[in-house]
Amino acid sequence: MDYSTNDRKSTSKKKVVAVVGGGLVGNLNACYFAKRGFQVEVFESREDIRQAKIVKGRSINLVLSHRGRQALKHVGMEDTIVSKGIPMHSRMIHALNGTQSPIPYGKKGQRIYGSLGTGPDPNDLREEEAEKERPEGGLPSEE
Repeated sequence: MDYSTNDRKSTSKKKVVAVVGGGLVGNLNACYFAKRGFQVEVFESREDIRQAKIVKGRSINLVLSHRGRQALKHVGMEDTIVSKGIPMHSRMIHALNGTQSPIPYGKKGQRIYGSLGTGPDPNDLREEEAEKERPEGGLPSEE
């Protein structure tokens, strides 16, 4: 699927960057390139999940690390994503003998966030941000 909304016959002198895969990393890279002035075309085999009646595929809980927050900060998305998450201090390890041991996320003082099951998906937000950076905005439906 070509998520590009740019007319290939455009007289624009911008260099074109193709991003293959519209997941978390693909959309983040699309934001980076667009903010640097490139014309960005994102190619994704799945339909736009923001418009799908049923979203297929696996679902995972995400943990946003300090490094991830820095990447989002560079594209202006940190506050938007962090405001949708909940603070997480550690993960719990459950041993076969029944004991439980917490293992902290990150270093002391770093705030780590997990995504909420309700509200916008972080990937949706990055798609919307990448879309804003493209001339004419908007994503076409799957052909």
